[in-house]
Amino acid sequence: MSNRILILFLPFLLCNCTTESDLFSQAKRRYPELSSCKPSGINETILCGTFTVYENRSAKGKTLPINVYLFPATQPNTDRRTFLEYNGGPASPNENLRWLYEKGGPSHYLRQHADILIMDQRGTGASLIPCEAFSGLQLGSQLFHLKAIKACLAESREQVDLSQYNTDQSVEDLEEVRQWLGIPQIDFSGLSYGTRVVLEYMRRYPKRVRSMILSGTVSPTFGYAKHLDLEIEQQLQALINRCEADSACAQHFPNFRTNLYELKDQLKEKPLSLTLGIESQDSLQLSISDTLFVRMVGGLFLSGTNIETLPLLIKAFREGDPAPLVRSDVRRSNRVTSVYMSQFCPEDILNNPVDPEALSQLFTMGELGLMEVRACEEWQQFSTPTWLDQPLQGDAPVLLITGANDTQTPPRMGDNVQKALPNARHIVLPNEGHGLINYACWDTLVSQFLARENLWELETSCAQLGKRPAFELPEDEKK
Repeated sequence: MSNRILILFLPFLLCNCTTESDLFSQAKRRYPELSSCKPSGINETILCGTFTVYENRSAKGKTLPINVYLFPATQPNTDRRTFLEYNGGPASPNENLRWLYEKGGPSHYLRQHADILIMDQRGTGASLIPCEAFSGLQLGSQLFHLKAIKACLAESREQVDLSQYNTDQSVEDLEEVRQWLGIPQIDFSGLSYGTRVVLEYMRRYPKRVRSMILSGTVSPTFGYAKHLDLEIEQQLQALINRCEADSACAQHFPNFRTNLYELKDQLKEKPLSLTLGIESQDSLQLSISDTLFVRMVGGLFLSGTNIETLPLLIKAFREGDPAPLVRSDVRRSNRVTSVYMSQFCPEDILNNPVDPEALSQLFTMGELGLMEVRACEEWQQFSTPTWLDQPLQGDAPVLLITGANDTQTPPRMGDNVQKALPNARHIVLPNEGHGLINYACWDTLVSQFLARENLWELETSCAQLGKRPAFELPEDEKK
C-alpha cells in the first residue's frame, strides 16, 4: 500500500466515532431510574422520571411528585458530569428552562460538557399549586393586588400545607433527587432567586458540588423591598441624563423629564380611566392613578432590557395614548404565586423591614417594593428560617456574573457572596441589567468555565464590549 493510500485511510483507522444513538444509550446506563420520553414542546427524545418526596418530612403522610428531565451530553461523558439549572422567581418553574437545552436551543452547546438536569421545584411542575386569581394575562403592576392575594391564599390553603413550600424543603428535594439518580457531584447554574437555593445546597452539602455558576446573585442579606426602588431611581435618573445627552433622544423627546413627572402629578389629582383590549381577554378596565403609573414605569427596569422605550411611551401617554405603556406592563407570569409568597415573604420581604418614609421621595415612591410588603402582610405568616443566619461555605469554584445595571440583584450582592466564599470570582457585565440584552459574553464565560474548571484562566475581554440599545424613536421619524 502506498504512503498516499495509507494517509487517506489513517483517519478512518484512528476514528473512534460515537454516534448520537450511542450517547443516548450511555446516558440510559448512567441513569437507569429514567426512561425515554419526549415532553411536550421538546423536539427530541430525552430521559425523564418522577421522584416522590414527602410534603412534610417530619409528619410523612402526603407526598409530592417531582418531575426530572435529563438531556444527555453530546460528547462521551466519562466523568459523569451533571449540570443542573435552577430558575429564579422565586417559584418560576424549572421546566420552563427545558427549551434552552434541546437540539437547536440557545444553550444546547453546554451539553458538550455534561448531561443537563432539570427538576421541579415543589409546588410547581408536577405538584403545581393552582391559583385561579393569578391565571392568564396580568399587569405586572397588579401582580400583588390584595384582593387577588387573599383569594389565592384561600384557594391554596385548601390544597396544601403552605409552610412546607420554602427554600429549606426545596434544597432537601434536590439532595434526595441527587441520591436517587446516584450523581456523585453536580455542576450548578442558579438564576436570580435560584442562586439562593443552590447556595444553601452548597452550605449543607459542600462535597456534592463540583462547581457553581450564579447569575444575578441573591446574597444572604438580600432585602429586595428595601433596595429595589432605590436601584430603580438610580437607573431612571441615568436614563434621563443619557436621553438628554443623546442627540436623537433629545431631539425627539425634549421634554422627557418634565413630561414624566407632570404625568405623575396629574394622575395623582385625576386618575385616568382606560378600557384596553388584550389578546384573548375581552378588555381590561383600569383606573391609572399615580401609584399604578409609577409601578408601570418602574417595572421596565426590572429586567432592564427595554428601558430605551420609555421616552417614546411617555410621549405617547402625554399625547393622549396611554395604551403603549400599559401594554408594556402586560405579562403572563409563570411563577407560582403560592410558592412565591410562602417562600419569599418569610425569607426576605418580612425579614428586612422597609421604611416607607425613606422611599417616599423617589419617583416610584417605593411602590415596587412596598406592594410586595403589603401582599406579604396579607399572606399566611411563617417564621424566618434560622439557616439564613448561617455563613455560606464550600470550596467548589464559583463563578458569579452580574449586570452592572441590575436593579433586582445589583453587583454588591455578588460581591458579598464572593467575599464569603474562598474560591469565587465575580464578573460584572457593563450596560447589562437583570435580564441580559446580549447573552454572547455569558455563553463565552460559562463555556470556558465548564471546559477549563479554572476561574482565573477565563478570557473576560467580552465583558467590556456590551452596549446599550439606541433609544426607540417614533416610527415616522426613524431614519
